[in-house]
Amino acid sequence: MGQLRDALGSVCPEIEGRARSRLAAEPSGGLHDWLPQRWAFETETESATLEIDAAGHASAVDGVSSHADVSILWSLSDLLEVLAAKSRSASFVGKNPKIRFRTPNGQRSFSLLRGALGL
Repeated sequence: MGQLRDALGSVCPEIEGRARSRLAAEPSGGLHDWLPQRWAFETETESATLEIDAAGHASAVDGVSSHADVSILWSLSDLLEVLAAKSRSASFVGKNPKIRFRTPNGQRSFSLLRGALGL
């Protein structure tokens, strides 16, 4: 257990960089209004939640938050492959993930930051 959490943790610096860049570029509104966020990732064997706070800090924890703004359902192998990819410009491989937006702000923030995940 924890393989998914560790893979998400490895992309946290990139997510933080993108989030902080957007926060600095827009002194008010936009991403400022949409954070904090919780994105839940569920696979056939593991689950983890990516949390992004109001300052743009990102962290990953085991399990699914009951207050997730976004839910991503995908196979563990495909998700790990995408998270481990050196290039985030390439689109994901394999079957498409099921992405469910639980809040409007979840959809907005995910659209801005999803590239850091390779999604």
